[in-house]
Amino acid sequence: MPLEVWEHVLDCLKDEPRTLRATEVVCKAWRPRSRFHLNSTGINDEGSRYLYGNEDAYPFGMLLQADPRGRRMLAFMYVEGRTAEDGRQGSLAHLGTVAATLARFAPFLENFEIRNGQWMAGTIHQDVFLHLSAFTSVKELWLNGVTFPSITVFGRLVCSLGSLGRLEITGPLTFTDSRLPSSRRRWAFPPVLVKLGVTARVSLDVFRSPVVIKPVNQYKFIDFTSAPLEVFQSLLIRRLLKNNRSSLERFSIDLSSLLSMSGTAVHDLVGRNLDLSRNTVLRALSLYPFLEERHLTTTSTYDVYQQIISTTSPDSLETVDIRCSLRSTQGSTSDVLGFLNRLCREFSPLDRVLSPERYTALRIVGFCVNCDEKFRESLEDHWNTLAAIHFANLHARKLVRLYLSDR
Repeated sequence: MPLEVWEHVLDCLKDEPRTLRATEVVCKAWRPRSRFHLNSTGINDEGSRYLYGNEDAYPFGMLLQADPRGRRMLAFMYVEGRTAEDGRQGSLAHLGTVAATLARFAPFLENFEIRNGQWMAGTIHQDVFLHLSAFTSVKELWLNGVTFPSITVFGRLVCSLGSLGRLEITGPLTFTDSRLPSSRRRWAFPPVLVKLGVTARVSLDVFRSPVVIKPVNQYKFIDFTSAPLEVFQSLLIRRLLKNNRSSLERFSIDLSSLLSMSGTAVHDLVGRNLDLSRNTVLRALSLYPFLEERHLTTTSTYDVYQQIISTTSPDSLETVDIRCSLRSTQGSTSDVLGFLNRLCREFSPLDRVLSPERYTALRIVGFCVNCDEKFRESLEDHWNTLAAIHFANLHARKLVRLYLSDR
């Protein structure tokens, strides 16, 4: 029989990986075609695989079960709902299929992202959390544009990944039922989860959701580069800082909502929520947003920054990053240099606050400036002069620095 006929038969078996494993060893003539289908895992050169529905998830799971060679390639997996033509989120029902078929068959999977989909109640079996607990190699979980049926489901998802070390919320996250479960219903915290990031505009429920997890006071890195005013008013950040007072090493916080306020109200909120004096091992502090000209027109801007920095532990603090932006500055180079001069003048009291007698561990006070490439050379030329004038002590110790970025 001509080889082309056999190859056509093998093509009909492309969704039968167990059969292809058998045909691969029948003879040399069948091996290339069989191996071609076995290697069609959809995993790209970076080790990533995108799964949009059961039509993707089930064959992929069966393939990895039958052929161990593909298991070594999978490092990043994205479970995504197909967006409907009217813009509505697609279903994430295939997450149950992914968990059931790949449990114990993805030993090198480290990054798991769920995005752009809706987890509707009743579409995924409760055993999904049991299956996810078998993904012992997953170190990072990323959530972007996901609708959960409840805060409880979100908590169980996080706690089912026992080796999880990093949780990042990079897009909108919503809950159909935002009620908190009973205090008796708490799940064991992943023992190595030390990084928590919320880097997108999200609702207050997202900041409330970690309470369904038993607190273990172990976060070392917290990144809240997007925090609405309600988070400060509800004292959730205060509770988080208190619970992690003996472990938190790096803290990033977005102050945009506070800088829009004026008067004593903003200082009261900062005093109640951002007292870092109990975080005795805090080594790095980053303050957002990217400051622009409009922020420096209010006298409370520097006061807020100084109030936060002055509460840090002087024995452990090593780096302070203040983010700035020249993107909104229009006009000539002189306008840009004027902004930098104003920035240094407004923050010059830091030279006294961060005195070497108190902050013995301090290594860097950085101004991270986001600017256009055409201004870079001029800013670098004038920085040393401005730093020597406004930050005499820090500049003499070579601790104050300017970082320029075009992003």
